[in-house]
Amino acid sequence: MNNINEIKNSQLCFGCGTCNVVCNKDAITMQYDNIGRLMPILDEAKCVNCGLCSKICPSLDQKRIQLPDAEDHFVGHVINTYIGKATDERIFRNSQSGGMVTAALKYLFDTGKINAAIVCKVIDEIEYTPKAMLITQVSELYDSQRSSYVPVDMVSAIKGADQYKSIAVVGTGCNIQGFSALKDFGKNYGDKIKYTLGLICDRTLCKTATDVLYAGFFKDKKKRIVWRDKSSGYREAQLKIKTDDGMLKTLPRWKRFALKDPFTNPRCRICFDKLNTHADIVFGDPWGMSDVDWKNGMSLVLTRTSIGDAIIKDMLEMGFADLHSAPLSEVIKGQHIEKRKQDLSIALSLYKKQGWLMPSYADKFGFASGDTKLPKLIMRFVHDASLTKLEIIDKNIKMLHRESWRKTCLYRTAVRILKFIKRIVKQ
Repeated sequence: MNNINEIKNSQLCFGCGTCNVVCNKDAITMQYDNIGRLMPILDEAKCVNCGLCSKICPSLDQKRIQLPDAEDHFVGHVINTYIGKATDERIFRNSQSGGMVTAALKYLFDTGKINAAIVCKVIDEIEYTPKAMLITQVSELYDSQRSSYVPVDMVSAIKGADQYKSIAVVGTGCNIQGFSALKDFGKNYGDKIKYTLGLICDRTLCKTATDVLYAGFFKDKKKRIVWRDKSSGYREAQLKIKTDDGMLKTLPRWKRFALKDPFTNPRCRICFDKLNTHADIVFGDPWGMSDVDWKNGMSLVLTRTSIGDAIIKDMLEMGFADLHSAPLSEVIKGQHIEKRKQDLSIALSLYKKQGWLMPSYADKFGFASGDTKLPKLIMRFVHDASLTKLEIIDKNIKMLHRESWRKTCLYRTAVRILKFIKRIVKQ
């Protein structure tokens, strides 16, 4: 493979931007396609087919560095497990969970361990606009809080970091894999990237999913989605659309969940790295865990390296965080890792059947069959990706209208009654 196109055409690209960074001819740009995947677009007039982009691609992983050397590849090495929150009240109140990612970055800046960080920031626009940003001050952290839930080429931001010697990077598993791949590349990337802060990621919805949610609300106004507004409680956090001039719309959560399958990139279906096994520290939501403040929110924290473990212990000692130990077994159960293993093998089986390129770890996990829903979802996505953006939006808005009746109180009551009858019959 002499360029990135075959990887892209095999549904193997997750849009991290690593190929964009290493291309010496500036032949690659990252753009959203009609369904909202972030994809590398190749300028064939500039490309010299050197093959560097495919060699560095963490998704194809020709160097076989991505699979963790651990007993359970899905879990990786874990030194300590915590749940808790940031002690800085401004950070905590502005967070979706416990604010621990921002607290960790503030600690790294305040202690002089870094002079730059790569984070994601959502720009309030008429169209939802997330961007990878290189920041150099604590004051810039607050605007980058909260997740974007949209694919962002985080690795691309390293291109503007030549003058910085100590950088922390934040990203999902695929982003951190991209940063890891760069460490063996030139330009001293390995020396610059001192700390990797990983995010737990079940999947990243395509950007067009947000266009579906936006449709019909505050047309031609600058706005943003608040994916998880904690004002009504952390467990029952609401999805809201806010405009610059104070207009507000609360959307039922089922709409977001209904859009998950139609807008899940097939590459997410074959990802083993939900728990971000290559990061120094991993942050996420403590779903399924005990002793959680479900009213105000908390963060799950996993330390994976001695560097990451030392950071968290230092943060505790210096008062940046309020954490307590938690069992790793609850994390594995709460994050549905066993289900993830089954689905990955089923999805890999479809990749093999279609003759698409496979990730280097495919043989480690095997190929399974038996679930007809998952292959259909993947192929439906591939079909939908060939439609125009407007056709995709219209199709999914109609789908939401069809599903809306199922979310009524009458429907939920009927389901509860039927489940109750089913339990009685079983007894």
